[in-house]
Amino acid sequence: MVRKYVLTTLLSAALLFSPIASDAVAGDQTLKQGMKDADVSELQDWLKSNGYLEDQIDGIFGPLTEKALKTYQDAIGIGADGIAGPQTFGAISVSEAKVQAAPPSVKTEAVSRSLRQGMRGNDVRDLQMILENRGIYKSALDGVFGADTARAVRSYQQENGLQEDGIYGPQTFSALEIGVVKAAPENNNESQTQAADAAVNFSENVIDIARSYSGTPYHKNGDTPGGFDSGGFLHYVFAEAGKMIPADLSDMYVRTTPSDKPQPGDIVFFQQEEAVSHAGLFLGGGKFIHADERAGVTVSNLGDSNWGKKYMESGRI
Repeated sequence: MVRKYVLTTLLSAALLFSPIASDAVAGDQTLKQGMKDADVSELQDWLKSNGYLEDQIDGIFGPLTEKALKTYQDAIGIGADGIAGPQTFGAISVSEAKVQAAPPSVKTEAVSRSLRQGMRGNDVRDLQMILENRGIYKSALDGVFGADTARAVRSYQQENGLQEDGIYGPQTFSALEIGVVKAAPENNNESQTQAADAAVNFSENVIDIARSYSGTPYHKNGDTPGGFDSGGFLHYVFAEAGKMIPADLSDMYVRTTPSDKPQPGDIVFFQQEEAVSHAGLFLGGGKFIHADERAGVTVSNLGDSNWGKKYMESGRI
């Protein structure tokens, strides 16, 4: 019931805020801090889809929306004044036109956003972490898609027979997310054994990474070692282990496959008023590690009086 509720809610939100190709961000009026209307929601949706905004889409042009807009303006070399006027909307329209002109063979539904040189944000940092784990990227994890990041992406694309454009788009996303299998084992049992071993190894790795951040303080909307909330914590440790998952709890919940009984490395979800309100990483033995509002990153018991009554279900990435 809860999963159906979350799916319905997300689908409704997608239908409400999804930009149409011809008027992705309408630009009917100049937008600036302090404004609140549907045009602001469209702008926020575009900024979030392109990796500049991490805050919720609420139609309120606040400091975070202004900061995201300035980052975009700075990245494309126009005046970074945090005001969405004709010049900014013109640049966005050009960007949208380029996306619509992509080759039809590219399956755009395979990736939520494309990353390219000049962009910056936590998604870029996550990409850098994954490339670093594969031994391709050796520069700073700064969230800035510069020449070194583009070079690493091209190197990965070359190794895996992909188009070498230096852009983290649908094909590269799919390859990094699931891994490119160059030669499948002839024996199906061998393939299944290898897959099971890989899953165990990944679970052990992500648990070790999560434990290494024990004691990190709690910070609302935090997704860095300076401070985590529950979604940001899981988003960060999974990225460090080599998988990108959403930091938003509802999106994360939908991305998982339900498991009857939690296994080490699974995500355990908790609810409040039939909505996902918290999540943690199951360690085994009835314990999970999570970013607690009072204790920061800590280990708790799934069956205690507090978490036991809020427990919803577990899911596997």
